[in-house]
Amino acid sequence: MEQTGKYADVILPLAAIHPLTYTLPENVVVKRGMRVVVPLGASKLYTGIVCRIHNEPPEHYKTKAIETVLDDEPVVTELQLTFWKWLSDYYMCSMGEVMNAALPASLRLSSETIFVPNQNIHEIPEDLSFDAERLLLLLKDQGKINIELARKFLEVQNVHPILKELLDRKLINSEEEVKEKFKRVKKKLLMLSENYRDENVLKTLFDQLEKSNSYKQTEVLMIFLQLSNWDDQKGKPVSKKEITNKITNSSNAVSALVEKGILIEMAEDESNKTAKESFSLPELAQAQYQAYQAIQEEWIKHDVVLLHGVTSSGKTAVYMHLIEEHLKREEDVLFLLPEIALTSQIVQRLEAVFPGRVSVFHSGYGDRVRTDVWIRQLEAHKHKAQVIIGARSAIFLPFQTLGLIIVDEEHDPSFKQQDPAPRYHARDAAIKMGTMHSAKILLGSATPSIESNYSANTNKFGLVALSERFGNVELPQILFADLRNETKHKVIKGNFSSTLIQQIESTLKNRKQVILFQNRRGYAPVWQCHHCGWTPECIRCDISLTYHKHVHQLKCHLCGYLANPPAVCLACGHHDLRMLGLGTEKLEEEVQELFPDAVVERMDLDTAKSRAGYQKIIMALQEQKIDILVGTQMITKGLDFENVGLVGIMSADKMMHYPDFRSIERSFQMMLQVAGRSGRKGDQGIVVIQTWSPDHWLLQLISKHDYKTFYDHEVRERYQFQYPPFLRLIRITIKHKNEITTSEAAIELGKLLKDHFGDLMLGPEKPTVARVNNYYLQQILLKIEKNHAIHEKKILIADAIRKVLQRKEFRSCRVIADVDPV
Repeated sequence: MEQTGKYADVILPLAAIHPLTYTLPENVVVKRGMRVVVPLGASKLYTGIVCRIHNEPPEHYKTKAIETVLDDEPVVTELQLTFWKWLSDYYMCSMGEVMNAALPASLRLSSETIFVPNQNIHEIPEDLSFDAERLLLLLKDQGKINIELARKFLEVQNVHPILKELLDRKLINSEEEVKEKFKRVKKKLLMLSENYRDENVLKTLFDQLEKSNSYKQTEVLMIFLQLSNWDDQKGKPVSKKEITNKITNSSNAVSALVEKGILIEMAEDESNKTAKESFSLPELAQAQYQAYQAIQEEWIKHDVVLLHGVTSSGKTAVYMHLIEEHLKREEDVLFLLPEIALTSQIVQRLEAVFPGRVSVFHSGYGDRVRTDVWIRQLEAHKHKAQVIIGARSAIFLPFQTLGLIIVDEEHDPSFKQQDPAPRYHARDAAIKMGTMHSAKILLGSATPSIESNYSANTNKFGLVALSERFGNVELPQILFADLRNETKHKVIKGNFSSTLIQQIESTLKNRKQVILFQNRRGYAPVWQCHHCGWTPECIRCDISLTYHKHVHQLKCHLCGYLANPPAVCLACGHHDLRMLGLGTEKLEEEVQELFPDAVVERMDLDTAKSRAGYQKIIMALQEQKIDILVGTQMITKGLDFENVGLVGIMSADKMMHYPDFRSIERSFQMMLQVAGRSGRKGDQGIVVIQTWSPDHWLLQLISKHDYKTFYDHEVRERYQFQYPPFLRLIRITIKHKNEITTSEAAIELGKLLKDHFGDLMLGPEKPTVARVNNYYLQQILLKIEKNHAIHEKKILIADAIRKVLQRKEFRSCRVIADVDPV
């Protein structure tokens, strides 16, 4: 039975501490999870979510009335509200900040929302209300309006019902719906007309084309039938590009066949495919099947299971069989990936095996697509169970029948939201959400995080190992190029050791492909005066500017500031400016000079800014149109290429010596992950690691693919120096545009916290980069022992922050608490 009362607590998309209480309208049914329009301040109106209905008036302010109820049924479920509350409490943020992250933009309209007319609508429907028609005419005339302008024009206070009428009829769009993060790629697909699917009719058609000397059209039609695997009345759609790639100068012939009605042309949206080729589930090898059975057995004892499978062991095939089992039970499956744009291969595989039952939810997709997926989940009873593939934001969907959560590459730091709040870790949040739904959770990785592996080793999680590569392919052979020795004997060419050059030559000779990994983009990370050591830095951040040769500019990789490269040193006036360090752009240039006959491409944030750009490079590598691919960590994630024979890691040492307690773990994970791109099918792959310290214990473990010894070493270190998984961390960052104010606020906060944390408080101190985008930073790191009640500690922290910000001189400071920082 729905709770009744006079008041409703409403979550607003703001960083308010608590939901605000409003008076319920009379004779209107309001439920938890419904959207309502409420006033705030003198003139602002916001869309909020009702989270509680009760009879308790607030003590410190007079309630205002809810202006409009936007929904007939809740758009946020009871379970979601419980999950939001947990996120708010655990990650020390407001429910409003969680709501902002969770809801698609079109479900949270505010006074600032801009509305535009739908350009595809040419006639005004006759059954529109009078005010809706007036507002639509105004929109067509003005081009765009906001809520305040609509209110003044119609001379009514509450315009939300009228805007809702136009939105529901798809006559207008909100600005958020129009601004898509990337343009979805549309293919032109060709299908054979129903009129020509009979074999005899086809023979007659070929005779007619021959008599009319339409040789190009005949050739196009034959290639189409071949590509579509046409057999009697069957056949899959073929993209126009596939045909034009096979036959030169064939566009006119394709158009002629379409005009004659022989071929039918249709558009396919890559983000929501309607025409798919269906494949059966891949057969499991013995090791995969044993892992599949072991996971089922572990789920009897544990809700969470860690699948530790080496690279190319076939984890995805195991996932598919588990997915099929849950879909048969009509249970939804959530498949989380660290970055959806970088894992298109998995998306394509799942779409092929489960046609019509795969949805993709990701912040890179347009708001309308995400809203459609949201509504579809709310109406789950109307549809078959779905596989939802998404990045971290997919945990916010309103699941009704969730049975399985798969977190692939669970170690990846991309699962942690950095800014803005809530600063949640999608893996940990997914485990909590799965528990709430009584769903099973599977974490997968070739290099599990220390925390996850510790939970498995202490019996908190189940553990299943998949220790051999699919098809019994050997793990790649790892070689070291000793830069000390090669420098001594002067056999280095630029940034390439003789060892790496020889291996590249041998690989290309054997018609295999090469991947070169350098985790710095741009041409050179540092410009420096050779006379006085001056380096150009960002005017807004304490960081040197990176030179990008293709645009001949210096760029800050933190705030985006651009500057022209100086002709002379601005400190001493000398002209001797040198570029130091190695970026992917310079690496690409050197590779092309050393191997002029090879096809070289680069994949980083400069060349793969969009999903389409990324997929273009991946497709070219798959089709073996690229000989050598140079890239950043983008190339380490979710890629499976059959013909890569060699991986080169250009500079291993810089990764290992970064001042962070996780740097060794991240170096191990990144190098083994990129090494795993080599030799995935057929011959054993080779990995060359260029290093100044080939005897370093970590590199020796990487050469043996020895995760266990690495894990044992790290766990001992973490225990000795009191870091996760033995303690929890909360990092507090104080920001202000005045350096002295920042320092004083940090000192004051440190004093308040020192009494409660003692030696388990580190700081306050400046971080490695002490100024970002004109804000000076100070940080305090708090360690919390596992046997202590973390919730009570968070209350103490929040109270200390509140006391500091109440002081007049510190009110303009920003204080950010990051729970479980990575």
